[in-house]
Amino acid sequence: MNTPTSLKVDLINDCNERCSFCPYYGAEGRVINEGLRLIPKTVLDLPLLTRLFEDVQGVVRRIKFSGQGEASLHPQFREIIALAHSMGFDLKLITNGTTLKRNAADVQAHVRDVSVSIHGVGEVHDQIVGLRGAFDKAMTGLDLLREGEGALEEVRMVFVITATNLDQISSIMALSKEKGIPVIFYLDFLPGLHAPMPLDRFRQTIEEIRSAGFTVSPNLPVEELARFMSPGSYVLQPHDCDHVEKELEIDSNGDVYVCRSEIMGNLHQESMRSIIEGTTRRRFLTVIEQETHSECGLDKKLCDRCCYQHPLLK
Repeated sequence: MNTPTSLKVDLINDCNERCSFCPYYGAEGRVINEGLRLIPKTVLDLPLLTRLFEDVQGVVRRIKFSGQGEASLHPQFREIIALAHSMGFDLKLITNGTTLKRNAADVQAHVRDVSVSIHGVGEVHDQIVGLRGAFDKAMTGLDLLREGEGALEEVRMVFVITATNLDQISSIMALSKEKGIPVIFYLDFLPGLHAPMPLDRFRQTIEEIRSAGFTVSPNLPVEELARFMSPGSYVLQPHDCDHVEKELEIDSNGDVYVCRSEIMGNLHQESMRSIIEGTTRRRFLTVIEQETHSECGLDKKLCDRCCYQHPLLK
């Protein structure tokens, strides 16, 4: 059985921002849409997380705190990262940065790798994320993470490219150089739900980003990226997929899955070890393996705009 080496843990399905492009809280949001909560608020409690960490200790190496909510809003966030770090896990945090001022010392002490979402400069960012003052709070947090004896080296900004913030990219690159903080540019993974991307301008912008020495993810030729941002489904065919073997995702309600798989089990009902070794996961891995090497390739519903697209198979 292929054992995962990484867990993506969604501590809480709540967020203090409403990013316009977010699949959970933005247009057609699956958690909150137009102010209406569609899914009950859930959190992974400390006793359950303790059992989980004990169950996978020595097998799983990395834990990423990210998902359908802002991890730092969990009422026991500091205790959780301290526990996971004390048990030897390599920790990564993906955050909107608004709580870093109060959590910076704990993050420095326990987390190795931090990505902070920045989608524009100043009020433009605030408008995109739906929270006044969010930009200043995030930038203050970024500065704090890189100060003092516990200064972190693996700190970066992440910027999601949409049709509405293309004109912010040059300013973000300038900010990155001024502050000495790397930035990675990601693509909008639900372009069909948002304003159409002006593709000629998009191609030019991608070339400018790369010419300036910055990274675009997924790292594909510009014409492939244009296809990615166009209407309809997009799956890079053929491509090799090992992400489904290496990582499992844990919802704040305890459900375990990976990518868009069916639910493989729930941590309130069984151990992570039993889920890893279970028939549901084994069946899903077999399907992906078969599709990877089939003439039709990977399923468009499962793998549309996968953010883990791997290089083309030879």
